[in-house]
Amino acid sequence: MGGRPRTSRAKTCVICGQPWTAKTAAQAARNETCGPICKGALISERKRRTPEALAQFVREMAPPSSGCRPWPNLEYDGYGRIWVGGRKIMAHRVVYELEKAPIPEGLVIDHLCRNRACVNPEHLEPVTFLENVRRGDRCSSPRRAA
Repeated sequence: MGGRPRTSRAKTCVICGQPWTAKTAAQAARNETCGPICKGALISERKRRTPEALAQFVREMAPPSSGCRPWPNLEYDGYGRIWVGGRKIMAHRVVYELEKAPIPEGLVIDHLCRNRACVNPEHLEPVTFLENVRRGDRCSSPRRAA
C-alpha cells in the first residue's frame, strides 16, 4: 500500500479554543475553526466588526518591507475585502479612509503600485473611474494594439 503517509495538522479553534486536527494541509491552511458551528460564529463576529476594531487590526499588520502591504485574505479577483458593520467592503478603501482621509464622492482608489492586494495608503490615490482605467494594466490583445 504505497503512497504518501498521512500527516495530521493539529490546530486550535479560534472561537472555542478546542484542539482539532485537519485532515489535509489545505484544510489546515484554510480553516480556523473546529467545525460548522464555530465557523458560523466566526463569520458573525467578522460581520459585526466595528471600524475601531478594524483600525486596531490595520495598526497590527506587519509594516511593509517591500513597500507594498498585502492584505492577508484575497478574493477571486485579487482584491482584499473585509466585513465592516454587516457589509463586505474592499480592504484598500477602508484602510485608505482609516489612515488618510475620506474618499471624495465620485472617486475610486487607484493602486499606484498596480498590486491589487496592497493596502499601503502611500500606494493608494483617489482618482476618477476614467483615470483609473487609463492608468490600468494595458491589454496586450491584438485587437487593442491598433
